[in-house]
Amino acid sequence: MLSSLATLSPDDVFRKFFRSVEVFEKARKIAVLAMSSMIECQLFHILFQKDCRKMQMGLVHPKVIC
Repeated sequence: MLSSLATLSPDDVFRKFFRSVEVFEKARKIAVLAMSSMIECQLFHILFQKDCRKMQMGLVHPKVIC
């Protein structure tokens, strides 16, 4: 492992590092989107808890609260 790192040029090391950072950033953005979707769903259920029957029939939609 160390011998392969020693043969890499500084440019190769730089590219490999930033490629991994890019992958991490994409994963973080996906996680943020998933969390916001989950929070929206929870908020929807809190706001329309009293209208459970309407929710089940599809008469109330989360976009109504926006």
